Amino acid sequence: VNERVHTGQWVGECFLYTNSAGKLNYLVGGEVMTLCHLDHPMYLLGYVPKEDRAFLVDKTYNVFSYKLLLSMLSYQSAVVRQDFETANSLLPLIPKSEYGAVARFLESQGFKEEALAVSTDPDHRFELAVDLRRMEIAHAVLVETDAANQAKANKGGAAASGAGREQEQDSTEMQSKWRRLGDLALSNGDIGLAEQCAVRSADLSGLLLLYTSSGNKPGMQDLAKQAREAG
Repeated sequence: VNERVHTGQWVGECFLYTNSAGKLNYLVGGEVMTLCHLDHPMYLLGYVPKEDRAFLVDKTYNVFSYKLLLSMLSYQSAVVRQDFETANSLLPLIPKSEYGAVARFLESQGFKEEALAVSTDPDHRFELAVDLRRMEIAHAVLVETDAANQAKANKGGAAASGAGREQEQDSTEMQSKWRRLGDLALSNGDIGLAEQCAVRSADLSGLLLLYTSSGNKPGMQDLAKQAREAG
């Protein structure tokens, strides 16, 4: 631990501690996880696995507790040992609300495939899929996200200006993701997916490149129409 430790305790292969910066942290596999920021000096009393809680005390003997799942600690310890048989048996014991943290931990340990299998966050799943060149998964994530955004827009009806700006930002981010996937598809020779991504992202220059290189006359005619409409 490259910081000053005030009080600490080993919990299996994890080191739980308070530091001079007023944080309650734990260390596992070389990664430091912050449980909470302490608003005044506290000292670690210990960890009670049965309660899934770490207990601390301050100078006036007030006792505080913070939730720390033993199932999460055991899972992370198994991953550090690369004992995925044990890790997979422990995963169902972790609440699904914590799967995002599980996926980020797996990614930090270099296990991106496993992180992709666990992650429930669309943005994280897309980034992992692109890094792993899993185009079919990245495509499915974008299609699902587009559908969810469209459903949200339809449900909102006549949105306020603030909501309108948020939708515009979402649209810009989605276009950027479609272009990234299109570039990946093109580099892998998947012309059909590259074309679909260019259409989704309104990438007229990309479509021009695809249609001219493939001699797609109907596509060129449709593209010219789109360009006139876009001004």
